[in-house]
Amino acid sequence: MTGRGQEHGRARILATDDRPEILRLIDRSLSERYECSFAESAAEARALLAGERFDLALCDIQMPGDSGLVLAEQIAREHPGTAVVMLTGVDDPEVAEQAFAAGAHGYLVKPFWAGQLLITVANALRQHALEQAERRRHEALLGSAEEKAVALRHELIGAQRQAIADLQASRQETVERLARAIESHDLETGRHVHRMAAVAALLGSRLGLDAQRTMLLRTAAPMHDVGKIATPDGVLRKQGALTAEERRLMQEHTTVGHEILAGSSSELLKMAAEIALTHHEWFDGSGYPRGLEGEQIPIEGRVVAVADVFDALLSDRPYRPAMGLDEATGTIAAERGAHFDPAVVDTLLDNLDEAVRLRG
Repeated sequence: MTGRGQEHGRARILATDDRPEILRLIDRSLSERYECSFAESAAEARALLAGERFDLALCDIQMPGDSGLVLAEQIAREHPGTAVVMLTGVDDPEVAEQAFAAGAHGYLVKPFWAGQLLITVANALRQHALEQAERRRHEALLGSAEEKAVALRHELIGAQRQAIADLQASRQETVERLARAIESHDLETGRHVHRMAAVAALLGSRLGLDAQRTMLLRTAAPMHDVGKIATPDGVLRKQGALTAEERRLMQEHTTVGHEILAGSSSELLKMAAEIALTHHEWFDGSGYPRGLEGEQIPIEGRVVAVADVFDALLSDRPYRPAMGLDEATGTIAAERGAHFDPAVVDTLLDNLDEAVRLRG
């Protein structure tokens, strides 16, 4: 099975698995970001490794003939510039220990989802790059004092830049995968989250949030409705008014989203969990799920509430067509101080042209 065309600057991945459906999943998951080649046996993988350079090899452990562990050991020994991630259908700690002893930088149990694969690959590439940088640094220490200092400085700068870039890529990928999970359940929500996030970041910035917090808001906002993956299709897509029970099921997406995102040490996920929980709280205390009011509601929740409704009113919904801009802003202005924080509403109205432009 051949890979897609080479593109300069992308990491090169070699995936080896005897099951074509797994190779297709890897192709769909990785080929937009990495240059991928594929092998259906250890022998085919060795032939590719003999003639080409790869940054990372994905090796299935349970293959006919040679074990993937044997292949991993050979790669670690003969191709030290190639990181290794093991794939297995058996969730066994002893197998995992053998994989890491063979030199693996990552370990995934099938079935895995695309986001897990992407993050595991990014982490393995980052870990391997740091190891390679450390090895080169030690080699450089054999030179003069000046050479040692220059080499150390360059390696540290390079490693830091790579770690930051990979972390940002992994974080953004997590958000994109969550948004796609929503989109697969509710297509319009998938489009909506990207538009309202841009508007939310604009409002946050104009309200005085610093650049770091605004960036977190922009990245966290698309996760505000992640809890809708647990909302029944019949409720999400219903064209008429919801019954009391359907309304209760719909409102549960705030607490479900919070449960999905809460408990992490990540500042991004902490903010996303707060937004998921509070973006339907009303400024006058009549919202849900906790009836918070005023500044009891985090500023990010108050901002997303306005950005969310602004985009929703300007979009077609199963139960109504899109509003015009004047009608939409009039509706939001009418809820100033009741549903919405007056300061956020005023900021939207003061920056209306830019908000409309950000919606595309």
